[in-house]
Amino acid sequence: MMKIISIFILNLLLISCSSHGLQSKDNLVVGVVYYFDFDVERITGIPESQIDEYGCMFNIKYDDFKKSLLSDKDVSDYLIYNANDVRAMISFGSEIYYVDREGIVKLQDKKYSILNKEKLVKILYNKTKCR
Repeated sequence: MMKIISIFILNLLLISCSSHGLQSKDNLVVGVVYYFDFDVERITGIPESQIDEYGCMFNIKYDDFKKSLLSDKDVSDYLIYNANDVRAMISFGSEIYYVDREGIVKLQDKKYSILNKEKLVKILYNKTKCR
């Protein structure tokens, strides 16, 4: 039930953003981030399906998020993403990224990248929490 409510709220936020002319992928596009600290030790990991229940909600600009990505496609074939130890979910409408504890990023269609975790955290902590 909590996940359905979270998805509903996320959709309302995205509809609100799109109604204010935030459609193009530039510095005006704002995404929603569910984030759980990379440095916190957990007995069990957080699976993709539950990150919105454990993570705090933030906003992030599309350009800021893209600037925190480090790798190119050549490296992505060798990355091992852990879907059971997710620390962030970043959503820009239909484009959803998941970040595991090691900073490996997965796009929905299984494209992988590496994230500068410190840069992302700095960007998030400079924003106002959504909840």
